Amino acid sequence: GIPRMNVDASAGTIQIMLEDLEVEGSRRNDIPVNLYRVGTVDEEGNPLFDSGYGIKEMPEDGESMSELSEEIAGKLKEDTACTKRTDDSGTVRFEGLEEGIYLVMFPEENAYGEVDPFLVTIPYYELVEGKVEGPKYEVSAIPKASPSREEMEEVSVKTGDTTQAEGYLIAGAGAVLT
Repeated sequence: GIPRMNVDASAGTIQIMLEDLEVEGSRRNDIPVNLYRVGTVDEEGNPLFDSGYGIKEMPEDGESMSELSEEIAGKLKEDTACTKRTDDSGTVRFEGLEEGIYLVMFPEENAYGEVDPFLVTIPYYELVEGKVEGPKYEVSAIPKASPSREEMEEVSVKTGDTTQAEGYLIAGAGAVLT
């Protein structure tokens, strides 16, 4: 396993930054973001999902990760969320988080757009030029997002161009960790 340092276990932070989708009717401020703790981390720093999800290990690739995020999102208990709203720059910070696995979700109906759920582990380790760096307790993420279907339908009705709308609907899932 990866050696652990003595770090205050409640020192985790997840910061989420929304990019400007540059679509009429989409805004970044005052958007609700839900954070769910869906697992813990063992003494070696390995993520352990809560038993109710029936998941044994964290997937390695992004596609499996987004499928897993969707699967967990479907099994959530609504009352376990910590919800915060983005500020004027489209940023929200969840601070004082315990070690664990967190699912970040946006309500389906929101004024920003469609954002697929994604998983974040605190602490996380990064492979940089062949060396493992970490544990890191500060996570910044820019979620992949697309304008909502209604907004895209309005755009394609106005312009008669449906290729852009279809392109958005097949866009990938997840987030870019920065």
